[in-house]
Amino acid sequence: MNSFYTLIKISTNPTAGDQITVGLLLKTENRFYLKFSDRRIAASLRLRDEEDRFFSFFKNQLENRIEVFNSELTKNGAELFLPETFLTSDFFSHLKVSSNNLIQFSEPSIISGDFTEEQFNKLYEIFVEKTTVAISHERNREEKLYKNVEQKLIRKVENKVHTNYDITQKIIPSLNFSFKLDCIGRNGAIISAKSIDFNFTPTAIERNLFRHDIILSKLSDFYGNGGNKAFIIADEPDVKNSENFNIWEAIKKNQSFEVISSENANEVADYIEQKNAGHFLPILE
Repeated sequence: MNSFYTLIKISTNPTAGDQITVGLLLKTENRFYLKFSDRRIAASLRLRDEEDRFFSFFKNQLENRIEVFNSELTKNGAELFLPETFLTSDFFSHLKVSSNNLIQFSEPSIISGDFTEEQFNKLYEIFVEKTTVAISHERNREEKLYKNVEQKLIRKVENKVHTNYDITQKIIPSLNFSFKLDCIGRNGAIISAKSIDFNFTPTAIERNLFRHDIILSKLSDFYGNGGNKAFIIADEPDVKNSENFNIWEAIKKNQSFEVISSENANEVADYIEQKNAGHFLPILE
């Protein structure tokens, strides 16, 4: 059987075809290799505002089956149904075409020769995850953003306005997506805040900005009284002269939003307190 590898992806926006690679499966003559990025999985599911139970079930099932398959491949003697009789490149090629939901697979790439675990890890770093040092930096940056939002904003206003609130069709019937806001409240004018990691893909960043704008516009039709305020809580992207940095520079000039660094997230809480904003949307279970 041909050796091959396929990339495992999470679809963050099926309509637009947006995907994030979260894992790598490699089949050689002697064994399967499988590795996932928990960090990228968490980031992908956060962007889509999906519960992660389904993907966790899929991940655990695949990891368990690969462990069993590797055990079978090391046994002596012929087996009627070895894993290589059905976990073939053709099988994953079929999945690539037929999968159109949360979990996606890339077209399998045929490779020659055997692979060591070290070589597999190098392939993983190319397609899925960066080096440990880079991962640590990105993780620390991401954790800092959400920790600041939690401590400096959410905890200060959670008894005053809606926090970690999902805007769905139950709130806006004409909406064709769900969108989670860090907080939203109202006292005549609507005040909302959304945290965005500007090291995500440009598509993901722009989608969050666009959807935040749509949400505020639609809510204004029902609840607005003019003078709405939309905050984007974000930190400057690491890489200058990049598409992410260009979006960052543009959004700071956009009058639809006010950009606040995560270190200054308490300024949003102070604004909510100053305006005496409160709950105004249904409390959803």
